[in-house]
Amino acid sequence: MKLIIFDVDGTLIDSQEMIYEALRLTLEHYSLKVPNRKKANSVIGLSVKESFKQLFPKLEEKMLQSVVTKCKETFSKIRLSQGSRNNCHLYSGVEKTLFNLSRRTDLILGIATGKPLNNLIEDLNYYKIKNYFSNLQTSDHHPSKPNPSMLRSALRQTGISSKKAIMVGDTKFDIEMAKAASIRSIGVSWGYHNPRMLKRIGPDRIIDSFDQLERVIDELLG
Repeated sequence: MKLIIFDVDGTLIDSQEMIYEALRLTLEHYSLKVPNRKKANSVIGLSVKESFKQLFPKLEEKMLQSVVTKCKETFSKIRLSQGSRNNCHLYSGVEKTLFNLSRRTDLILGIATGKPLNNLIEDLNYYKIKNYFSNLQTSDHHPSKPNPSMLRSALRQTGISSKKAIMVGDTKFDIEMAKAASIRSIGVSWGYHNPRMLKRIGPDRIIDSFDQLERVIDELLG
């Protein structure tokens, strides 16, 4: 058996509008400077707390925790808005490719994300792709990417060797996490980190379309 682990935001779902809106509203509530879109995108993929620590390294712990809680609450409210949902979508080819991969008897599909589990389940159900995944690793019980804890847990729970696993993601944190867990990685060029940045980190492959994924998986794992 082989294990294919996916990031979510920027890899499966283009949710940056909703994420940025939650960030903006939270920071304005605390009269903190709202970063530009490029800076905000640079921390997507980290846990919420780690994202704010990188954006505002001088925040005291009590204030940091308050901001994190507020952001999670704000994001939950925004995601209930149909207007916000209309600004988010699955990337082209995601549903078809996941369907094809899920039909294969030699593959297990999993997720490793900085999202809390409840938000992940909401997203997967909303886009009708939850049933494709049998292993979910989230920020609730793991340190933020690029710590390899989520990937090591996925390997342990599925009983699959690191040599038979691949991480698919759009950020340097995904690729660094894969390297730390000694598994192969596939970077995607359509996400929130520039492909040139991904190339510097050194994924095994970078793809420009989800339709390329199955072929590249077979090339890497045989």
